[in-house]
Amino acid sequence: MKREVNEQKVINAINGDKEALDDLLQQYRPILRQFVSHWIGDENETEDIVQEALMKATEQIKRLRNPASFERWLLSIAKNCCKMWLRYKRLTREKGFVSFQSYFGDALPDEFPINDYLWEQWEKRQNIESWLGILPSHWATAMRLRYLHGYTEREIAQQLGVPTTTVVNYIHRAKQKLKEAIGMPKQKLHEVTTTVRKELPVKERLPVVIYGGSIDWDWEIQGYDGDTVRMEVTKKAWGWTEQEAKKRLRQIAVQLQQVDKLSLSEPFEVYPFHGQAWSGVSLEKGKPQPFYIPHEGHWQGWMKRWQTLDFASYQQAQEQLKAGALLAAVADDGLKGLEVPEKQMPDGFPVSFSRMEDGELMAFGPCVNAQIYLTVPHGLPLFIFLINGDVTMTGYKAESEEIPIVIVGGWGSVTLRQVKSDVRVLGDISLSEAKGLEGKLNWRMASYLQGVSWSKEPIRRTSPIPTALLEDIKGELDIDVRCVQITIKDPKAHLRVVNEFGKTQLWLTDVELAKEGYYELQSIAGDISVFLSPDVDRVLKVHLFTECGIIDHSQWRQTEWLYNTPHEIFVGSVPSWEQANFLVYNRAGNTTVVYV
Repeated sequence: MKREVNEQKVINAINGDKEALDDLLQQYRPILRQFVSHWIGDENETEDIVQEALMKATEQIKRLRNPASFERWLLSIAKNCCKMWLRYKRLTREKGFVSFQSYFGDALPDEFPINDYLWEQWEKRQNIESWLGILPSHWATAMRLRYLHGYTEREIAQQLGVPTTTVVNYIHRAKQKLKEAIGMPKQKLHEVTTTVRKELPVKERLPVVIYGGSIDWDWEIQGYDGDTVRMEVTKKAWGWTEQEAKKRLRQIAVQLQQVDKLSLSEPFEVYPFHGQAWSGVSLEKGKPQPFYIPHEGHWQGWMKRWQTLDFASYQQAQEQLKAGALLAAVADDGLKGLEVPEKQMPDGFPVSFSRMEDGELMAFGPCVNAQIYLTVPHGLPLFIFLINGDVTMTGYKAESEEIPIVIVGGWGSVTLRQVKSDVRVLGDISLSEAKGLEGKLNWRMASYLQGVSWSKEPIRRTSPIPTALLEDIKGELDIDVRCVQITIKDPKAHLRVVNEFGKTQLWLTDVELAKEGYYELQSIAGDISVFLSPDVDRVLKVHLFTECGIIDHSQWRQTEWLYNTPHEIFVGSVPSWEQANFLVYNRAGNTTVVYV
């Protein structure tokens, strides 16, 4: 017959009402006595075991989750006590006298007899205590209460006066520390790789639109004489299990298709633009977590940035895309990320965030990488939109100046080699190298540096300053960036560089080029260094000026014009800005001119 339980009284007992608990235990004492007597069959020991069960119930009442199951819970405690007594009875009969105190205690009495089972238990406990001794005291306390005394994390939190999440964190860190101390093998990362190949015949001379990218993804674009766009994508993913790594691979979409119309100002219905792109990392309760931006949001953002930085090319592209486009997309969707100790980090593992935990450097990233190789027929306009990643373009030829290459991107870099086309590099992406470019180069880098170190003083940017080498450029250069280290060697056409806070180096050694050239360098507080051959210097009309910076011409010729106003200092071979074909305006940085 099922007995009714006063659930409200049980709830009061769980919440700390001692009077309610005493009433319940007295009510159920006869039931316990009958239960224990049936189990052990020894009336002389029954009362002691009932008392032991009641004491344990008093200690563990807060662990009861369902008030309606109070009786079953209480009887399970009594059952465990009966089992312990029966085991004790058997051991006494087989090995000799032993007491509960010596069984559960930390020290063995001198008269303790040889008892293999109990000796093993005692040794295990002493061994555990010795390992706990290497932990910080608060970690050791949490581990002892959880695994030696059976308390829940919530009960431990109440005893220690800290949040439950802190106790969970203590136990997690303690386990990691013990695993390292004991020498247990670390969890192994599984790596999975697959290659996807796609082809798209070119039936109409449509623009090629390339979209996607993520941290450390590499794009290689090669021009060739053909009539097919070919794409080969090697995807790589990592996980603590092979299944986890394969799931991440499936979260990288690869598309190559023709679309009838592509709008630069409105979202369009082409997968994977409705997915969630990995866009950075935030800290939640001390743990790194990814945050996402919908691909549609990225697309619209790049279009607005493009309009702001180069409206003329934006309008031109809108007209070209009305007839459709060849779309190549490689993009991620909702990657969860993984934190890995730096010592276990494999080659190619993309890192978004790193932190120190218990003296060990931990790296957090999306755990996927991709190498994309595209071959594109010559003469097609190229519009490239990269969320992140590095792009290298080699050997591409445009049919006319009206077919440009436009690259709009986030954090990453662009390399151009033997490209015959006008090129525009816009957004946050940097231009790391341009060699043998036959066409105009327009580079607008809107942002400064990525990443900030908040953990130690002084607070500063953490990412390295981007570098750019421009060599053997046969078209005009128009550059406006925030902070880049730029080296330009013998440009073959007009040059304008605004590098607000970075370092600019210009080498001019070809007299014939210098005769026809026009050069303008500007900075707010960066360094500008000019290296001239004496022959080039003789054909240049130089005008340098600054507001509060330094002009060092000690290794240059004796200049004809040196003067100042209350606001500016002037040094040069001609007296005014309008008469010069070589101008340097450095508002607060250092300017140096040297003979080579």
